[in-house]
Amino acid sequence: KLPMQIHFKATNYEMTPEVEEFANKKLSAISKFVGTEEQGEAHVYVELGRETGAHAHGRVWRSEINFDQDGKRFRATSVQESLEDAIDRSIEDLSRELRTAKTKSESIMRRGGGAVKALLRGFKS
Repeated sequence: KLPMQIHFKATNYEMTPEVEEFANKKLSAISKFVGTEEQGEAHVYVELGRETGAHAHGRVWRSEINFDQDGKRFRATSVQESLEDAIDRSIEDLSRELRTAKTKSESIMRRGGGAVKALLRGFKS
């Protein structure tokens, strides 16, 4: 597997090493979706921060994750009451999106392979 390059950005707040470590640990769950060398390296852009500086309570923590590989971009955002919840939710959403894309791709390959096989069967005498 290829490594993912992870880029962090903090908005309206000072990111701590603990939060970065937590996010890295959670992002390891999506490393299984990183493809082969032909697809190139995966870049993950993570933006964490406060929605606005005006609000102190409620859903003020925001997590946005962009996953780029092979010219495709997958994106997930979440706004929650804690930063950890926002990270969890956006990674869950991103995983779901990546899993769906992978399943679609495999399904198309299988159907294409089946069509070729059926075509070849037609040429047999």
